[in-house]
Amino acid sequence: MKKVIAIVFCVTFMLSLLIACAPPTAPGATQPDQATPAPASTPSDDGGDDEGADVPDELEAIELRYWAYSRWQGLTGLEPDGEFGDWQREQARIFMEQNTHITIEFEHLPWASGPERVSVAIATGTQPDVLEDGMLRGFGYAAQGVLLDFDDALTPEERADIMDDAWDLVQWTDGRHYGMPWGNMAVFGLANLDIFRAAGAENLLPSNPERTWTFDELEAALAAVSNPSEGLYGTAFFAGNEQGDTVTMSFLRGFGANLLSSDLQAATLNSPEAVEFAEFALRMIENGYAMPGAETIQNADTNDFFNQQRIAVVFGQGTAHYANIRNAMERGEIDEFDIAFVMNPSQPGIDPSFNANVVAVLAFRSGNPAREQAAIDLAKFVTSGENARAVQHVSLLSTRYSTGDLYVGEEIMEFSSIVVRYAVDPGLGTPVWSQIRAVLFPAMQGIFSHSLTPVEAFEQFDTQVQELLDSN
Repeated sequence: MKKVIAIVFCVTFMLSLLIACAPPTAPGATQPDQATPAPASTPSDDGGDDEGADVPDELEAIELRYWAYSRWQGLTGLEPDGEFGDWQREQARIFMEQNTHITIEFEHLPWASGPERVSVAIATGTQPDVLEDGMLRGFGYAAQGVLLDFDDALTPEERADIMDDAWDLVQWTDGRHYGMPWGNMAVFGLANLDIFRAAGAENLLPSNPERTWTFDELEAALAAVSNPSEGLYGTAFFAGNEQGDTVTMSFLRGFGANLLSSDLQAATLNSPEAVEFAEFALRMIENGYAMPGAETIQNADTNDFFNQQRIAVVFGQGTAHYANIRNAMERGEIDEFDIAFVMNPSQPGIDPSFNANVVAVLAFRSGNPAREQAAIDLAKFVTSGENARAVQHVSLLSTRYSTGDLYVGEEIMEFSSIVVRYAVDPGLGTPVWSQIRAVLFPAMQGIFSHSLTPVEAFEQFDTQVQELLDSN
């Protein structure tokens, strides 16, 4: 059926398709790898598939909203005058040249305010048509029923180019796939080597191949480099909002705690292990090893603190953040310093972990079939062909076989490819995952502000989350 539909589309609009697409001449024929898609179009009224089928003089005029987060500045991340969104604007321009009936309005989303911008847009019916985001949020949108799936949008050749593991990471509980996977990532920590060297504490950083360490080893390292009187702290915890909450979750799992039961039917956070993590975090703050005010600090703030060399270790980052820092240094925006990478800590006998969160391009429902098809085509365009290689600008792992190895000899990428095995599903299979995240950060805020004890906060979390699970 997919092949029949593809042939009908291609033949019906032969004139427009000849620019960017050569239709298969026989079942199973392979199309050449291209960076540009066939023009988005709608089926003709007669539905004929012969070469003499009529082609409409004009296609329906379509306007698309294309949104993306701050990943890199300029086209490659190295341009001195580059701005966030330059690459996406360029791809929109190329796509519009290939599809002259389509107009694309691009909007760049800052990390701090972007998720709220999207939520408000969905609530008011002004959501984007195409959004570049991680699937942790993407599944929340899928649960709201506002996303289009890509299962019937790919040719066999297109699907075969996507790595199976990456394709699995965009699959929702209904078995459909709600994103075009673009870049995969390992999420871990970065350490300022210059700060550790100055303190004579470089030996306290993990040096084994996977850079794993325990919470006791982390505490010793943070203690050695912290100097609150000079505004320097070992690290920073944060609970200002749910963004970056993979750090909190990975630390909780590092102590042996879990938000949900394995069957996703019960809230299980209130446990001695979770309390042990909370007490550890509070002790780091009280001792001056972590920055005070965690209840209001946001994930984006910790990035700035690290770039400003106000904290020695930042978690919840990885290859993309590392690339952004190196690019900022190249542009002269921040002072240069040496960086080491470290895995998330865990107690002895417990594997470290981080939330699986493949970067994907999503397509949203609009109620207009032609507009929805154009959104799917744009999502496919920006993630395939030569565009699939663009993830190297932020050091993400490619999800395509056709890109080959983008990072031969790059130590951090080799490390990332090793520790990516520690990615876990934190509970994405529940339709209320986005709501669970919205419950976790107020619980942590209560702990950090001392308005709730750890037991009270986690009891409150379990009660609220269980109600969500039972109602769904």
